[in-house]
Formats: sequence, structure tokens, C-alpha cells
Amino acid sequence: MSASAVPALTDEQRAEYDRDGFTLVDDVFSGDECDEIIEHHERAAFELDLGRVEDGQMKYRPMMHLADDFLAGVACDPRWAGIVLPIVGPDARLYWEQAVSKPPGTGTELPWHQDNGYTPLVPEMYLTCWLSLDDSDESNGGMQVIPGSHLAGTLPHHDDTDRNPYFRVGNDAGPEAGISVSVTKGSVLVFSSLIMHRSGPNTTTDRNRRSWILQYCPADARSALSGRLVDDRLRVAADGAWLSEPYRDRDIDLLSMLANYQTDNS
Repeated sequence: MSASAVPALTDEQRAEYDRDGFTLVDDVFSGDECDEIIEHHERAAFELDLGRVEDGQMKYRPMMHLADDFLAGVACDPRWAGIVLPIVGPDARLYWEQAVSKPPGTGTELPWHQDNGYTPLVPEMYLTCWLSLDDSDESNGGMQVIPGSHLAGTLPHHDDTDRNPYFRVGNDAGPEAGISVSVTKGSVLVFSSLIMHRSGPNTTTDRNRRSWILQYCPADARSALSGRLVDDRLRVAADGAWLSEPYRDRDIDLLSMLANYQTDNS
């Protein structure tokens, strides 16, 4: 995959992100690039079916870049620099990545939650880049957000086992509490780890809703659960420069990482 430059966020996009907690960056990847990413996702050895069988389950594949050099290259592609550096700062790491697929007829819904409610960091703000690998809208299980909700900080989250054993939610607001955001194939919904968001069912009969969620954090971030630096994650930027050769300060601690991570399945 050949990298193409993505300009830094515009003043308008940055103001929208600061005010609302999210912004949309169009056409970061081409349709052909998205198809190639999907091919690599589908080769992943580790896959979970999430949700109740009777509802129609989602497909979930975490941290695939650890075993796939192509996906590692995309996750660290320099085109992310124009999105990540203006928000996260001059020193950044790839904190987490995961693919989530909602095939046609998937009835599983994701309740309102914050990413930092799943895997809290210090500082609590990190950046989620939701790459849409298909055209995504409300009908096929696209994203919904509550604008400005990031300004309240991390809210209490509680188990939601009665409705879905896999998820945790911050409140019980219905889908009408937020707005639906349509994202075209190859575009990226950029949002704060503190914004409340959800996704509904895929009610279509012929449209996939596949996404790749990539999260970037400051290089000096610590787990709020263990207090330990997350310096086992790939460093992608240093001193304001996007690195051509990302590196880890220590070997990745998979057991600790998975023990502390409570699955976010946007």
C-alpha cells in the first residue's frame, strides 16, 4: 500500500472536535485499499462472535497488526499523522486496534459508552479513528454520538449483562439522545475517547458494515488500572515527526493487556 499525504485537520475540523468531541475526515483510504484491508482482516486467526446468537452476532478481531505486517503498516501509515498529531500531540503510540463487522441482519446493538470507560488511561483522553470499510449509516448499524458529551469527562460505567453479556454502558439513554453519523467507505470518524457513542443493528439484507477502529494515545500515557506506562505499544511519533520505523520500548505484554482490556466493540 502506497502512502498518500493527508493534510492536517483544518481549523474548522479541529474546532468541531474540541466543541463536539468528533469530526469527520473524508477519503483517507481508497475503496481498493479498504478491500485489501478487509482481505487481511478476514485472514486473522483470532475471531470472536459477539452478542446473542438469536440477535445475530457481530465479528470481532483485535490487535491484528501483531501478526500481520501489512496491517501493521496501515496502522502506522504516515497519512495518520495529519489526524493524530494535532490532537494527541508530538509523541504518540498506537494504543489499540480492532476490526468489527456487522453482516446484513445483525441485530446486536452497542449501548452508549465511552472508550475510556472500557480501558481507562491517564491522561484520560486518547483518540479513536473509526475507519469505515463500507459505506456506513444508521440503517446498516452505523455510528451515533452525543455531541459535547466528552466535556463531562469519564462517566461511571456499569455492567449490562441483562441485555448483552459483552458490553458496558455509561447510561441508559435511548438512540434518540444522539445523532447518526454517516461515513463513506475509506473515510474516518475521528472522536475523543470521552465521547458517548453507540451503534445500532444492521437492518439491511444486502449491506455489510465493516470497520477498523484504531486508537492512538500520548507516548507517556499510563494504564489507569495498573499505573504502568503503555510503552509496550508501538511508538508512531516522536518530537512531532511521524516515524518511518515505529518501535516499542519493551516487549508487548499480551496477558496483562488482555486482562486489563474490557472489549470495546464499536
